Amino acid sequence: MLNQEAYSSMNMHNLTSENPSRSLDQLPGAASARIDRIAGDRTMQQRLQMLGIRPGVALHIVHGPNKRGVVIQINGARFAIGNSMVQKIWVTELSA
Repeated sequence: MLNQEAYSSMNMHNLTSENPSRSLDQLPGAASARIDRIAGDRTMQQRLQMLGIRPGVALHIVHGPNKRGVVIQINGARFAIGNSMVQKIWVTELSA
């Protein structure tokens, strides 16, 4: 079991790491990122996987994020994704 000091240190490391994982709606416009995980139910995960949106895939934000969602591009294909899904796609921003 971790003591409070060790737990706090681990959390600070996660918060200050160079490229922390965060939901897609938290990225700036025109950013590129790699999908780390999808936190939705099985149906949503399967729907996104059928479109090629799955962990390990690189994407580029074409438009947004805004209150309606984002438009992303993966391998030349563009997809509009609503906010309910965008908030469940966890990514790591890639360097420019």
